[in-house]
Amino acid sequence: MDQPALHRRGVTRSRFGDNARINLGDIHYHLPHPTAPPEVVRVIPYPRNEDLVHRGDLIDRLNKLLPLTPGFRSAALWGLGGSGKTQIALDYAYRRCDADDECCVFWVHADSEATFLADYKTIGKKLGVDERLDGSDLLDVVRNEIEARSKWVMILDNADNLMLFGVGQGAQGKANQNLQEYVPCNAHGTVLWTSRDAHIAGTLVGPRRGIEVRSMNIDEATTLLTRVRNETSLLEEARREAGVDSLLEELQRLPLAISQAGAYMRRISMSATQYLALLRQGQTRWEMLKISDADRHRRPEVSNSVLETWRISTERIRAESEVSYQILHVVAYVDSQDIPEELITAAASQHNTGDENSTMQATELEVLEAITRLKEFSFLGLRRTEDGRRSYEVHKLVQEAVRYGLGVKRLMETTAGKAPGAVNEPENTEAYYSGIALQIVDGLFPPSQPISWAQCEEYVTHAVRVGEWAEVSRTKIETATLFQRVSGFLYDRGRWKEKEPVDKRALNLRREVLGEKHADTIRSMASLAATYHGQGRYTEAEPMKVEALQLRREVLGEKHPDTMKSMADLADTYYSQGRYNEAEEITVKVLDLRRELLGEKHPDTISSMRDLATTYHVQGRYNEARKLTDEALNLRREVLGEKHPDTIRSMADLATTYHAQGRYNEDEEITVKVLHLRREVLGEKHPDTISSMADLATTYNTQGRYNEAEEISVKILNLRRELLGEKHPHMIRSMADLATTYHAQGRYDEAEGTYQDVLDLRRMLLGEKHPDTISSMADLATTYNTQGRYKEAEEISVNVLDLRREVLGEKHPDTIRSMADLATTYNTQGRYKEAEEISVNVLDLRREVLGEKHPHTIRSMADLAVTYYVQGRYNEAEKLKDEVLDLRRELLGDKHPDTIWSMADLAGTYHAQSRYNEAEKLKDEVLALRRQVLGEKHPDTIRSMAELAVTYHAQGRYSEAEKLHDEVLVLRRELLGEQHPDTIRSMADLATTYHAQGRYDEAEGTYQDVLDLRREVLGDNHPDTIRSMADLAGTYHEQGRYNEAEKLKDEVLDLRRELLGDNHPDTIRSMAHLAATYHQQGRYDKALQLHQTAFHLRRHILGENHPDTMQSVAYLACTREALQQLPYLI
Repeated sequence: MDQPALHRRGVTRSRFGDNARINLGDIHYHLPHPTAPPEVVRVIPYPRNEDLVHRGDLIDRLNKLLPLTPGFRSAALWGLGGSGKTQIALDYAYRRCDADDECCVFWVHADSEATFLADYKTIGKKLGVDERLDGSDLLDVVRNEIEARSKWVMILDNADNLMLFGVGQGAQGKANQNLQEYVPCNAHGTVLWTSRDAHIAGTLVGPRRGIEVRSMNIDEATTLLTRVRNETSLLEEARREAGVDSLLEELQRLPLAISQAGAYMRRISMSATQYLALLRQGQTRWEMLKISDADRHRRPEVSNSVLETWRISTERIRAESEVSYQILHVVAYVDSQDIPEELITAAASQHNTGDENSTMQATELEVLEAITRLKEFSFLGLRRTEDGRRSYEVHKLVQEAVRYGLGVKRLMETTAGKAPGAVNEPENTEAYYSGIALQIVDGLFPPSQPISWAQCEEYVTHAVRVGEWAEVSRTKIETATLFQRVSGFLYDRGRWKEKEPVDKRALNLRREVLGEKHADTIRSMASLAATYHGQGRYTEAEPMKVEALQLRREVLGEKHPDTMKSMADLADTYYSQGRYNEAEEITVKVLDLRRELLGEKHPDTISSMRDLATTYHVQGRYNEARKLTDEALNLRREVLGEKHPDTIRSMADLATTYHAQGRYNEDEEITVKVLHLRREVLGEKHPDTISSMADLATTYNTQGRYNEAEEISVKILNLRRELLGEKHPHMIRSMADLATTYHAQGRYDEAEGTYQDVLDLRRMLLGEKHPDTISSMADLATTYNTQGRYKEAEEISVNVLDLRREVLGEKHPDTIRSMADLATTYNTQGRYKEAEEISVNVLDLRREVLGEKHPHTIRSMADLAVTYYVQGRYNEAEKLKDEVLDLRRELLGDKHPDTIWSMADLAGTYHAQSRYNEAEKLKDEVLALRRQVLGEKHPDTIRSMAELAVTYHAQGRYSEAEKLHDEVLVLRRELLGEQHPDTIRSMADLATTYHAQGRYDEAEGTYQDVLDLRREVLGDNHPDTIRSMADLAGTYHEQGRYNEAEKLKDEVLDLRRELLGDNHPDTIRSMAHLAATYHQQGRYDKALQLHQTAFHLRRHILGENHPDTMQSVAYLACTREALQQLPYLI
């Protein structure tokens, strides 16, 4: 049987038996023989609550602790004020009445000795106790009368002050009545307590007989709001109403707050969205939360306002512990979640002693006890982090109530004509506690460095939150200074959305206090401009950077270091806008100024050299970039030493330049060295070390060493996930890099999935119009194109182009790149005229923006030549490709990969012109150069071998072609794997050679293998899969298996019509191939009809002189001749 821990027995009937006499002073009682069962008495001050929401888990636990079976039992419902304890107890009382007609139920308000006595007097009257009794005599008799009942339940509601019941200090003193003596306790009864103090468990009830009442879950909260509003909508309908979920979260899903909100909304006919809007307005928030409509299920003399309810509780806390009071009032001004233990400890470190001129340092034990009391009152909740550290949380509405309490004090003092804090408590004001909170957070938030990021993360939300009270605490400058450090941390973490309001707040505070032209104000302006830049909002960043520059010139002078920094910042924005000439002009000016003022060897001067080299690089001026990078590297080696991080960074810059020059082996050599140095100097997990790993992965990718690139990329991804978190921009970039490797490996589905994840994350974190988000869309479109999903690729490419035009402008290099991508998509769709039109436009724009000899301009010429090529305009293609080759030889050198690509393109044109000897000679040269520059096993080298084999094939040198195709296949299987698209293509090339040699059975078997692999790897509807079906059908045709050929060609034609459209060149080719089979079957009418259709389509789409059009003319002539000879054959 559960016995209260501090119970003192009084006189009871059971001790003296029936018919006994008891003398109490001058009053004499006679206990007669019982004649009949006592009347069932029930004293419940509130009606049944019809709006009550069934909270199943709590009810089930309560039923287990207080079953209907005989024996004394007690339990306690404890939790935050307004959490619904009283209503759960009320429900229990009525459920006991319903379950047992013989059970007496008594309700006692236990919040004070006065209410306890008053309710006992009411109960005594119902029980027939002499009305002349009072005080302890009354309490004794009423307790005895209750215990005399055969079945009884007592609810002790709001027993928040446990000292009244003998718990804690003063329980033994005469001045404090121990009301626990008068709480009935025998084998017939049940006692249910409600309290805000968790300490009730383990004192007035057993340690396992307390039930914490928390906030409602979302479904319970929604149901309560619906009922209080007197609505009949179902839960699902109520959840769908705009603003409901947000309102409930704002009210912390607290029943009292929800009930008051719902009642007000019902009375005023207000929607959830409207109520929420008022609640979020600073000037009306307290008024809304103070509303205290009458509730027949609560005492009329006690406020139903959440704010008033908790304000009273905070005063009770203060009576017990000044340290608890201090903690609670400091944390009212920080974020409500994840409050570090160090912040709590700091808040308790100094507290008032009652003397306005004296403070006392709290001991560790006092702090622990203070925290415990706040937890017991549900003001603080304990959370444990993954590493075992403790942190705390506090209800937002509790914070609101604490601030409200201080606001009430201020209002009362102001009304009395006194300055806030002037009445005995100068340190019990909003300004004091918000100022202490700022001071604490300021001391705990370190400058941003990789080693301090974890600590910054702990305090960043608290720093932002505490900054909201700068006007209250009269600490505007101190707040702005803290926000500057917060901004630096968010900058390092790439969290631009969070950084923007921090920068705006700091700028406004400094403008207000220091003025527009103060150096710190300008610094805040520059920080906000940097945020706009980071968000890709270059048009907003530019005018702000210009303004900062003008102000610094005016205030600090042209040659001040901060002025020069503003110039460099503006050049960076021009660079990002693709305005490279303007960026170069400013960067040269900054470099000259720094050389003059700081000297050649100053770190800032060398940084300017690096900036200028970067500008040269993006302009395609690689030799100038390399020269300047070499100079910066040598200076840093001399000034800073070989192992200084800046020196190592210059080495990485040099490797990047080598990469752009196609000097991949030198690039790799330096990148490996940089990686080793950074591991040694900075450690394995430093961001710069991880960046070097990413650079090496990029180099491996370019070298065709995809497996090595993937291995490093996965490692980078895991490291960044661990160190930076799932949503850091560098982490997301790592995902994109890995997707690029998947794409190069031919793992298109995995590439697509990862690119989609990257796009989703960037949309969420950066927004739809951020340049990085748009780049992710472009990556996804490229993957769709490779998968043969041309319509989806086109749709995204058009969207990307529109967004870049809007965000970056018509002439930004990325916008022009989008146009080029769209032209590529049109080319794959066979829409050559549209592709040509865009390609010409791209070329003109790049000539204008980047110059005639920029690598991107030359690439546009090459793209246009490809468009001429696919249209059969080989002479025009040859002329343009010759020009591209000459330019690349001049600018990049004979051995640059792009130069060698141009040679290969030109050789392909010779091949198409049937100039096989010239094609062979040039392809031999390409192969030799790639072997020398890229290595024997580079994918491009192997591609050259395959292209040479194709020329051998065209020359009728089938044995040599077969041998080379075999060699290519072996190399691709070794390097790329059996299922890589290039490996499968080699199998198809080999099958084509078998076919040309009349080895149809071998060709058929290989074609079938290719088809099976493509179906597995690429899917049934991929263009390459359909091409394999066409190849196999061609073999059936050559074997004289015309029916099988016809059936498969029909299927190919249907698929191409569905996927590519009637006018695509591949679809028309399928028509011609099917017509050829009809011809061989002697079905000349059908063959003629289909050849005519193919001819008209080709003439319309490809032009009169295209090779495919002329081929159709030949087929038509052949078929017509066959038709004319048909009568003679018969």
